[in-house]
Amino acid sequence: MSTYPTASSRTRLAFVLHLKPGVTGEYRRRHERIWPELAAAFEAQGVLHYSIHQDAASSVAFAYVEVEDAQRWAEVGRTEVGQRWRAYMSDVLVTHPDGSPLVTPLSEVFYFESCKRPLSPVHR
Repeated sequence: MSTYPTASSRTRLAFVLHLKPGVTGEYRRRHERIWPELAAAFEAQGVLHYSIHQDAASSVAFAYVEVEDAQRWAEVGRTEVGQRWRAYMSDVLVTHPDGSPLVTPLSEVFYFESCKRPLSPVHR
């Protein structure tokens, strides 16, 4: 995956995951409640934001993740829980022979971050 450094020193990554035909509902269902230990692995490896958006018509999912460090993000897939999640998802994702998901990295073209953020209740 490619990395996209930002002024805030975070790394933003975007990629497409390729779903097998006819599994979009199941793919969504499996993400309704990710395993707590997977969420803990995300946090331990510096994942700040992670979202997946699905296009059921084309059997693709677009993923966007903000991480503290791209190398630490790569470590998530090497953890025990990351390996179990990969195996769990292998019947709904198009994968490489080694079982890793077929991922198409996307290049960032534009980014906007608002400077006008609502004040927290403490600062009002």
